[in-house]
Amino acid sequence: MSKIVEGRVERLVPQSISYPEQLPVVARKDEIMRAIRENQVIVIAGETGSGKTTQLPKMCLELGRGRMQRIGHTQPRRIAARAVSQRIADELQTTVGGLVGYQVRFNDDVTDQTAVKVMTDGILLSELSRDSLSRQKSERLRLFRPVDPIPGRFRRAAARCAPRAMAQAGKTVVDFHS
Repeated sequence: MSKIVEGRVERLVPQSISYPEQLPVVARKDEIMRAIRENQVIVIAGETGSGKTTQLPKMCLELGRGRMQRIGHTQPRRIAARAVSQRIADELQTTVGGLVGYQVRFNDDVTDQTAVKVMTDGILLSELSRDSLSRQKSERLRLFRPVDPIPGRFRRAAARCAPRAMAQAGKTVVDFHS
């Protein structure tokens, strides 16, 4: 499911990705994908149940993201991270631990093939604090925080590691609240 290209792992992503048409985020798919393609940071606001959590990682995969660097996706709780990874894997017709994986405290189901890594906020903060190259790493990471408020500790860590991205944060908004 992956191959080595110039000493780096290249993950193979699905050729065809389907989206549930009834979700509001899918109705704005072209606009969202354009924003992802053209901006380092975007803010997407939508109602609970609109599809932000499960469909945005799939859109990134469709855009070719996740091949050389993982798509990071944070959830506030361990059970949510596990459930979201399972849901995304189900929709991509794969199993957790392959294309989609998760990491929470004491459990890690991520392999070289994993393109979408769902993790708790604490795992991300730990990775950022212990990685001596976190500045470079975080600027490549496609990160989703599918809740409206970004916790202060995460905002401070992200500002240290990716100041250009955080300076842009909030400038591009796709809002589909009803």
